[in-house]
Amino acid sequence: GDELVEVGEPLRAGQIINSNTPALAAMARACGAEPVILPIARDTEDAIRDSIVSALACDFVVSSGGVSVGEYDYVKKVLTDLGAEQILWRVAMKPGKPLFFCILQDTPYFGLPGNPVSSLVSFLQFVQPAIGKASGLPSANWELPTSVATMEHDIYNRGDRRSFLRARLRLSRAGHLVASTAHRAQGSHMITSMLGANGLVVLAPKQRVTAGDSVTVQLVGDLVGDSEPDAPDGHD
Repeated sequence: GDELVEVGEPLRAGQIINSNTPALAAMARACGAEPVILPIARDTEDAIRDSIVSALACDFVVSSGGVSVGEYDYVKKVLTDLGAEQILWRVAMKPGKPLFFCILQDTPYFGLPGNPVSSLVSFLQFVQPAIGKASGLPSANWELPTSVATMEHDIYNRGDRRSFLRARLRLSRAGHLVASTAHRAQGSHMITSMLGANGLVVLAPKQRVTAGDSVTVQLVGDLVGDSEPDAPDGHD
Protein backbone atom coordinates (compact mmCIF):
# COMPACT_ATOMS: atom_id res chain seq x y z
CA GLY A 1 0.00 0.00 0.00
CA ASP A 2 1.07 3.59 -0.67
CA GLU A 3 0.54 4.49 2.99
CA LEU A 4 3.10 2.00 4.30
CA VAL A 5 6.66 2.74 5.39
CA GLU A 6 9.19 0.25 6.67
CA VAL A 7 10.23 0.04 10.31
CA GLY A 8 12.86 2.69 11.04
CA GLU A 9 11.87 5.03 8.21
CA PRO A 10 10.54 8.54 8.94
CA LEU A 11 6.78 8.55 9.47
CA ARG A 12 4.86 11.36 7.79
CA ALA A 13 1.22 12.40 7.98
CA GLY A 14 -1.09 9.75 6.53
CA GLN A 15 1.50 6.97 6.74
CA ILE A 16 1.64 3.86 8.92
CA ILE A 17 4.43 1.50 9.89
CA ASN A 18 4.56 -1.80 8.03
CA SER A 19 4.15 -4.01 11.10
CA ASN A 20 2.65 -6.97 9.23
CA THR A 21 5.76 -8.05 7.34
CA PRO A 22 8.11 -8.52 10.33
CA ALA A 23 5.31 -10.10 12.39
CA LEU A 24 4.31 -12.58 9.68
CA ALA A 25 7.96 -13.37 8.92
CA ALA A 26 8.57 -14.15 12.60
CA MET A 27 5.52 -16.41 12.70
CA ALA A 28 6.69 -18.22 9.56
CA ARG A 29 10.11 -18.82 11.11
CA ALA A 30 8.43 -20.18 14.24
CA CYS A 31 6.70 -22.72 11.99
CA GLY A 32 10.03 -23.82 10.52
CA ALA A 33 9.67 -21.92 7.24
CA GLU A 34 12.24 -19.59 5.68
CA PRO A 35 10.47 -16.34 4.73
CA VAL A 36 11.56 -14.48 1.61
CA ILE A 37 10.62 -10.85 2.21
CA LEU A 38 9.76 -8.70 -0.80
CA PRO A 39 9.52 -4.89 -0.86
CA ILE A 40 6.20 -3.17 -0.20
CA ALA A 41 3.98 -3.35 -3.29
CA ARG A 42 2.50 0.05 -4.08
CA ASP A 43 -1.16 0.56 -4.98
CA THR A 44 -1.00 -0.07 -8.72
CA GLU A 45 -1.94 -3.20 -10.60
CA ASP A 46 1.47 -3.30 -12.29
CA ALA A 47 3.39 -3.11 -9.01
CA ILE A 48 1.23 -5.79 -7.42
CA ARG A 49 1.52 -8.04 -10.47
CA ASP A 50 5.32 -7.73 -10.50
CA SER A 51 5.49 -8.57 -6.80
CA ILE A 52 3.22 -11.61 -7.13
CA VAL A 53 5.14 -12.98 -10.12
CA SER A 54 8.44 -12.57 -8.24
CA ALA A 55 7.01 -14.43 -5.25
CA LEU A 56 6.07 -17.48 -7.32
CA ALA A 57 9.62 -18.79 -6.93
CA CYS A 58 8.65 -19.74 -3.35
CA ASP A 59 6.69 -22.76 -2.10
CA PHE A 60 3.89 -20.59 -0.65
CA VAL A 61 2.99 -16.96 -1.20
CA VAL A 62 1.57 -14.90 1.67
CA SER A 63 0.52 -11.28 1.25
CA SER A 64 -1.39 -8.92 3.52
CA GLY A 65 -3.83 -6.27 2.39
CA GLY A 66 -5.51 -5.50 -0.90
CA VAL A 67 -8.03 -8.37 -0.83
CA SER A 68 -11.13 -6.55 0.41
CA VAL A 69 -13.44 -4.29 -1.61
CA GLY A 70 -11.71 -0.92 -1.24
CA GLU A 71 -10.94 1.38 -4.14
CA TYR A 72 -7.27 0.34 -4.17
CA ASP A 73 -7.69 -3.34 -3.27
CA TYR A 74 -6.21 -4.79 -6.46
CA VAL A 75 -4.71 -8.07 -5.25
CA LYS A 76 -7.73 -10.28 -5.93
CA LYS A 77 -8.24 -8.74 -9.40
CA VAL A 78 -4.58 -9.15 -10.35
CA LEU A 79 -4.57 -12.78 -9.21
CA THR A 80 -7.69 -13.46 -11.24
CA ASP A 81 -6.14 -11.80 -14.30
CA LEU A 82 -3.06 -14.00 -13.88
CA GLY A 83 -5.26 -17.09 -14.06
CA ALA A 84 -5.43 -18.03 -10.38
CA GLU A 85 -7.89 -20.72 -9.34
CA GLN A 86 -9.96 -19.22 -6.52
CA ILE A 87 -10.54 -21.64 -3.65
CA LEU A 88 -12.19 -19.28 -1.18
CA TRP A 89 -12.82 -15.63 -0.52
CA ARG A 90 -14.19 -14.38 2.79
CA VAL A 91 -14.41 -16.49 5.90
CA ALA A 92 -17.07 -16.33 8.63
CA MET A 93 -14.57 -15.39 11.34
CA LYS A 94 -13.68 -12.26 13.27
CA PRO A 95 -11.12 -10.91 12.81
CA GLY A 96 -10.08 -12.08 9.35
CA LYS A 97 -13.19 -12.08 7.13
CA PRO A 98 -11.61 -10.80 3.87
CA LEU A 99 -9.23 -13.72 3.33
CA PHE A 100 -8.50 -14.87 -0.22
CA PHE A 101 -6.97 -18.26 -1.00
CA CYS A 102 -6.13 -19.46 -4.48
CA ILE A 103 -3.73 -21.60 -6.50
CA LEU A 104 -1.56 -19.74 -8.99
CA GLN A 105 0.74 -21.77 -11.24
CA ASP A 106 0.59 -24.69 -8.77
CA THR A 107 1.59 -22.38 -5.90
CA PRO A 108 -0.74 -21.87 -2.91
CA TYR A 109 -1.43 -18.16 -2.40
CA PHE A 110 -2.78 -16.79 0.89
CA GLY A 111 -4.11 -13.25 0.56
CA LEU A 112 -4.48 -12.19 4.19
CA PRO A 113 -6.37 -9.10 5.36
CA GLY A 114 -4.41 -5.90 5.86
CA ASN A 115 -5.46 -5.04 9.40
CA PRO A 116 -2.66 -6.28 11.68
CA VAL A 117 -4.68 -8.48 14.03
CA SER A 118 -6.75 -9.91 11.16
CA SER A 119 -3.54 -10.77 9.34
CA LEU A 120 -1.92 -12.50 12.31
CA VAL A 121 -5.02 -14.45 13.39
CA SER A 122 -5.61 -15.56 9.78
CA PHE A 123 -2.02 -16.76 9.59
CA LEU A 124 -2.50 -18.89 12.70
CA GLN A 125 -5.74 -20.43 11.43
CA PHE A 126 -4.77 -21.07 7.79
CA VAL A 127 -1.11 -20.56 6.92
CA GLN A 128 0.43 -22.28 9.94
CA PRO A 129 -1.51 -25.54 9.35
CA ALA A 130 -0.55 -25.45 5.66
CA ILE A 131 3.13 -25.05 6.52
CA GLY A 132 2.86 -27.91 9.01
CA LYS A 133 1.28 -30.20 6.43
CA ALA A 134 3.81 -29.27 3.74
CA SER A 135 6.63 -29.87 6.22
CA GLY A 136 5.49 -33.43 6.81
CA LEU A 137 4.39 -32.95 10.40
CA PRO A 138 1.78 -35.35 11.82
CA SER A 139 -1.75 -34.04 11.26
CA ALA A 140 -2.21 -33.61 15.02
CA ASN A 141 0.48 -30.90 14.93
CA TRP A 142 -0.87 -28.83 12.06
CA GLU A 143 -3.26 -26.65 14.03
CA LEU A 144 -2.90 -24.73 17.27
CA PRO A 145 -3.34 -26.82 20.43
CA THR A 146 -6.88 -26.50 21.80
CA SER A 147 -8.06 -26.76 25.39
CA VAL A 148 -10.85 -25.64 27.72
CA ALA A 149 -10.41 -22.78 30.18
CA THR A 150 -12.47 -21.03 32.82
CA MET A 151 -13.34 -17.47 31.83
CA GLU A 152 -12.55 -14.79 34.42
CA HIS A 153 -15.13 -12.27 33.21
CA ASP A 154 -18.26 -11.96 31.09
CA ILE A 155 -17.89 -11.85 27.31
CA TYR A 156 -20.40 -11.84 24.48
CA ASN A 157 -19.97 -12.40 20.76
CA ARG A 158 -22.66 -10.15 19.32
CA GLY A 159 -21.85 -10.97 15.72
CA ASP A 160 -22.75 -13.77 13.32
CA ARG A 161 -19.16 -14.96 12.81
CA ARG A 162 -16.87 -17.15 14.91
CA SER A 163 -14.76 -14.84 17.03
CA PHE A 164 -11.13 -15.22 18.10
CA LEU A 165 -10.42 -13.00 21.11
CA ARG A 166 -6.83 -12.37 22.11
CA ALA A 167 -6.41 -13.70 25.63
CA ARG A 168 -4.05 -14.29 28.51
CA LEU A 169 -4.07 -17.90 29.68
CA ARG A 170 -2.64 -18.94 33.03
CA LEU A 171 -2.65 -21.89 35.38
CA SER A 172 -4.32 -21.22 38.72
CA ARG A 173 -2.94 -22.48 42.03
CA ALA A 174 -5.19 -25.53 41.63
CA GLY A 175 -3.72 -26.22 38.20
CA HIS A 176 -6.81 -25.12 36.25
CA LEU A 177 -6.51 -23.19 32.99
CA VAL A 178 -7.96 -19.68 33.35
CA ALA A 179 -8.56 -17.14 30.57
CA SER A 180 -9.05 -13.40 30.39
CA THR A 181 -9.03 -11.20 27.31
CA ALA A 182 -5.65 -9.51 26.92
CA HIS A 183 -7.37 -6.19 26.20
CA ARG A 184 -11.05 -5.28 26.31
CA ALA A 185 -10.56 -3.37 23.02
CA GLN A 186 -10.38 -6.15 20.41
CA GLY A 187 -10.52 -4.21 17.13
CA SER A 188 -8.79 -5.84 14.15
CA HIS A 189 -6.60 -2.74 13.73
CA MET A 190 -5.39 -2.76 17.34
CA ILE A 191 -2.15 -4.71 17.34
CA THR A 192 -1.79 -3.86 21.03
CA SER A 193 -4.48 -6.48 21.68
CA MET A 194 -1.82 -9.08 20.81
CA LEU A 195 0.59 -7.80 23.47
CA GLY A 196 0.79 -10.25 26.34
CA ALA A 197 -1.62 -12.64 24.63
CA ASN A 198 -0.67 -16.31 24.73
CA GLY A 199 -3.97 -17.69 23.51
CA LEU A 200 -7.22 -17.12 21.67
CA VAL A 201 -10.69 -17.52 23.15
CA VAL A 202 -12.94 -19.02 20.47
CA LEU A 203 -16.61 -17.98 20.57
CA ALA A 204 -19.41 -19.21 18.35
CA PRO A 205 -21.78 -16.65 16.80
CA LYS A 206 -24.01 -15.02 19.44
CA GLN A 207 -22.30 -16.99 22.22
CA ARG A 208 -22.58 -15.40 25.65
CA VAL A 209 -20.14 -16.40 28.40
CA THR A 210 -20.45 -15.54 32.09
CA ALA A 211 -17.50 -15.40 34.48
CA GLY A 212 -16.79 -18.94 35.62
CA ASP A 213 -18.08 -20.59 32.44
CA SER A 214 -15.88 -22.87 30.35
CA VAL A 215 -14.64 -21.66 26.96
CA THR A 216 -12.66 -23.17 24.12
CA VAL A 217 -9.17 -21.71 23.80
CA GLN A 218 -6.29 -22.06 21.37
CA LEU A 219 -2.80 -21.97 22.86
CA VAL A 220 -0.42 -19.62 21.07
CA GLY A 221 2.35 -19.08 23.62
CA ASP A 222 3.71 -20.58 26.83
CA LEU A 223 1.54 -20.93 29.92
CA VAL A 224 2.58 -19.48 33.25
CA GLY A 225 1.39 -20.26 36.74
CA ASP A 226 0.55 -17.73 39.43
CA SER A 227 -0.74 -17.48 42.95
CA GLU A 228 -4.19 -16.11 42.14
CA PRO A 229 -7.25 -18.13 43.18
CA ASP A 230 -9.43 -19.91 40.66
CA ALA A 231 -12.12 -18.03 38.77
CA PRO A 232 -15.68 -18.23 40.13
CA ASP A 233 -17.61 -21.45 39.70
CA GLY A 234 -19.58 -21.85 36.50
CA HIS A 235 -23.29 -21.15 36.24
CA ASP A 236 -25.68 -23.95 35.34
